[in-house]
Amino acid sequence: MEDQAELIRDEMKDTHEDLTENLEKLEERVTDSVSAAQESVAETVETVKEGVAETVDTVKHALDITGHVRDHPWLMVGGAMLTGFLAYELLVPARRTSAPARPERSEGGGGGGSGGRSWFSGSSMFGSGWQNLQRLAARTALDLVGRAAKESLPGELGTSIGQAVDQMTAKLKDEPQSQPQHQGSQS
Repeated sequence: MEDQAELIRDEMKDTHEDLTENLEKLEERVTDSVSAAQESVAETVETVKEGVAETVDTVKHALDITGHVRDHPWLMVGGAMLTGFLAYELLVPARRTSAPARPERSEGGGGGGSGGRSWFSGSSMFGSGWQNLQRLAARTALDLVGRAAKESLPGELGTSIGQAVDQMTAKLKDEPQSQPQHQGSQS
């Protein structure tokens, strides 16, 4: 019996050593996995930080009006003109009516008139040539703003704004232009 007890002790000792060895291996694996996970998380956090920093820089650049004016002064002048034109078109009551257009002048000769007409739209001094020049200036300004939006604004935002501006430009091109009337010519 003593041999059998000795044999059981040896087996228990071997089992204990095997368990200890297996636990050490398991501990190594868990430690390696945790280290790999920590490295992966750290890399992901760093990547996200870089992406956010780049996005912030892009947005700052896109909203840097002073820098844009300094870098592209004529484009910004055109954009300002376009903004004024569009604000006028949206905020001033409709100027186009079914009645034939007639020049309107105030008593002071300033050409102010009523009915939502601008001071120069009905002026006989400039006539239809002035309207054609207005249309050309608006188309040119819209074209410049559309190109700038496509080139300088990030991704889909630039593309969307560019397309909207292109549509406005196309509408201006489709409007019938006034034909200059020459005095003294008869048909």
